[in-house]
Amino acid sequence: MSWSPAPETDAEIREWMKDQGWAVTTTHYDFRREIYAWRNEAPGDSHTLRVTQAVLEDHPAAELIGHLNRLHVADLISGNPRNTLVRRSGGSVVAVALD
Repeated sequence: MSWSPAPETDAEIREWMKDQGWAVTTTHYDFRREIYAWRNEAPGDSHTLRVTQAVLEDHPAAELIGHLNRLHVADLISGNPRNTLVRRSGGSVVAVALD
């Protein structure tokens, strides 16, 4: 099974990651957990942004980028490059660094 975000959302997230110094080299959709991931594969260090399908479907690209900035997701990814998830909790968009 395959799913992908709207082209505008994909482009905006790729640009946001590039602005952080993490050009996207791969993407992946985990259909079981309904999470889409953008990854920058680099020798010794990879940075991954994971966002739930629900958040991607319910928020326009510009709004989603606003959430990423407001929640300091770049800092979370820097501190935990492979395990940061943007999801909804209690009606709000939140970012979580997973252990």
